[in-house]
Amino acid sequence: MADIEAVKQLKAGLKKSEGDFNTILTRIGAFAQVWATIRADVQAIEEKLEYAHRSGSWELMHFRLKTAAKLYTTLSHALHQYQVSVNPDLEVFKGRNLA
Repeated sequence: MADIEAVKQLKAGLKKSEGDFNTILTRIGAFAQVWATIRADVQAIEEKLEYAHRSGSWELMHFRLKTAAKLYTTLSHALHQYQVSVNPDLEVFKGRNLA
């Protein structure tokens, strides 16, 4: 009987944590989307570098890279704000100001 009661208590504890699990899964999913976007961008940059090399279209490639750099700077700021809001006390985040 003690085992059945322990299982019931464990199940009740897990039920209470269901919202936390859903939040964590949503956040992990968001990071997966960010990494998928980064991967796609890296592949596109590689293809465009090959094209620029073959065609001599370096000015267009330079413009595209500057645009990508601005985008990733913005993403860096957003991710930094997120990580600081999740755990501002981590030593790795202290003293870093990307703004």
